[in-house]
Amino acid sequence: MQVHLETLASAGEWDILESEIGQAEEKRIAPSVGTLIVKARLLLRKGRHGEATFALRQAEGIAHEAGQEQLGMELKGNQVVLAFAGGRLSRTKARAQILEAVQTCPDSLALGDMLATVSSLRSEAADLAPVATRWAQSHESFAFSIRARTSFLASDWERSSMEVREWLAAHPSDADALVSYLSVVGHVDNDWESAARVARMAASSKELSASMVNQAAYSLVLAGAPLEARGLLLRAPSWNFRLEATQGLVALSLGHVRGGLELYASAARMITAPEEREEQDGLLRLHLRLGLLSLGLWGAELQREVKQRRLDVKHLPRDWRDKSSFLVLEHRARLNGWPWPFE
Repeated sequence: MQVHLETLASAGEWDILESEIGQAEEKRIAPSVGTLIVKARLLLRKGRHGEATFALRQAEGIAHEAGQEQLGMELKGNQVVLAFAGGRLSRTKARAQILEAVQTCPDSLALGDMLATVSSLRSEAADLAPVATRWAQSHESFAFSIRARTSFLASDWERSSMEVREWLAAHPSDADALVSYLSVVGHVDNDWESAARVARMAASSKELSASMVNQAAYSLVLAGAPLEARGLLLRAPSWNFRLEATQGLVALSLGHVRGGLELYASAARMITAPEEREEQDGLLRLHLRLGLLSLGLWGAELQREVKQRRLDVKHLPRDWRDKSSFLVLEHRARLNGWPWPFE
């Protein structure tokens, strides 16, 4: 049963998978850890995060009962990451829990990946280096992933660009490699043409994530292909404030100033997680400004429109110099000779 469901998930046969799971539940077939994990994947794809978390909690209980402590901790870690992603747990608390789990189970590749997911400060990069070293030989793609994320966190832009380029060259069909390339190369090297080429590779993927769609669409619009970007956004499996903002940038690039700025304002309202609000709101405003500068649209009239709609950059978080998400935008601004806010 488990192998069958995993095969359906790998093939992207989500409707058939949902039907199979439903039939098994109707027959009261006792679920295994594996079948519950596949069910959680299905539920996450459908945006039913609460039910997915419950399935993972059930799987965790079964794992512990069977004496599979590391697997149980990995399943608990998945719940922590989901709670963080859904705004129900602060990043600081989520990272503390995952770091403790990594220290307890240093041989867990899954927990190492989760640690990278919840790390966002330059000062946290050092905790990831041992993870990459541990898996360098046995799991090359994972080691590429951790090295790329570590160099980005450390704001080592030259190495970050090199790492994502090498990773994608070695694993061109790896979804994470595609997303990482798209999130780095345009910003770091100002190479939006290469980013657009990879965005088209990503668009041909059988299974698109919201993150992949967003990064690919953003790269396409800055490479001068807004219509391609608009079409790709329609394929997003779920929606969030980042996609809303990118849709706004597409509209602006097509000359729809009012509609584009309204979409950015809507994106700002969609940011609800208290701990993340200041950071994400600041990044949204910076991306708007840099996007308009990249497109050659940051003229006096549009600047007035942005200010009137209260979408201008008001302030940066006090700890922005410890956050690679802000530092990469500062790098991009200076690379293009644009003024960085508040200088």
